[in-house]
Amino acid sequence: MSVRKVGNVDVFLDADGFVETIQLRGRALYLTSDAALLKKQLGGEDLKSMPPVDDLYSHVSTDAIIKANPDCYYYDDRLGTLVLRSLGNGGIVEPGDIRKGGFGMILAGAGWGEGSSREVAALALLYAGIGIVFAPSIAPIHRQNLINNGMFPVNELALAGRLARRVRVNVDELIDTFDDLSNRIVRYGGLFRFMDARV
Repeated sequence: MSVRKVGNVDVFLDADGFVETIQLRGRALYLTSDAALLKKQLGGEDLKSMPPVDDLYSHVSTDAIIKANPDCYYYDDRLGTLVLRSLGNGGIVEPGDIRKGGFGMILAGAGWGEGSSREVAALALLYAGIGIVFAPSIAPIHRQNLINNGMFPVNELALAGRLARRVRVNVDELIDTFDDLSNRIVRYGGLFRFMDARV
C-alpha cells in the first residue's frame, strides 16, 4: 500500500493504485461565524469540540473562497496564500493564515461554494493544504471541481466528525451517494489521473 498527499490529507492507495482510505494529517478548521473562535484556531488553538453546524459560516461563495480581481487570475501557489481572505467582507482571515495553520480540512455551513463557481476556488483550497471540505450542502459545480482536483467533499456530519478526529475512513463511505463518473474519478485520485488511465 502506498500513500499520496492531497493537501494535508493522507490518501492510501491499494495494490492497483486506487484510492482506498483517507486520513486527515493536518488540523480541522471549523469555519465558525464567531470571529474570536475563528481567530483562536488561526492562531494555533484547536477547539475542544465541534461547534453546532448552524454556528458555521454558511453560503460561502467561491468569490469568498478566492477573491475576484486580482486573486482569481493566479493559477499557481499564490492562490493558497490568498484563500478566504475576503470571508465576511475581509479582515478575518489574513493572507497565509490557512496555510500557516496546517489545516487539512474545513468544516462550514450549508451552501458552500455557491456563486460564480470559479474553478480556481478548489485549487486555492488545495494549495492552502485543504484536502477535505465538509458542508451540509455544496454547490454542484464546486463539488465537482473538488473531486476533479482529487479532493474530498463531505456532506454527512457524523462522517465529517470522524475525519476531523483523524479517523482513517474507507473511500466507499465518502462516495456512496456520488454518481458513477464521480465515483471513478475519486478512486483514480482526480480527473487528470482518471483521464490518463482512459488514454
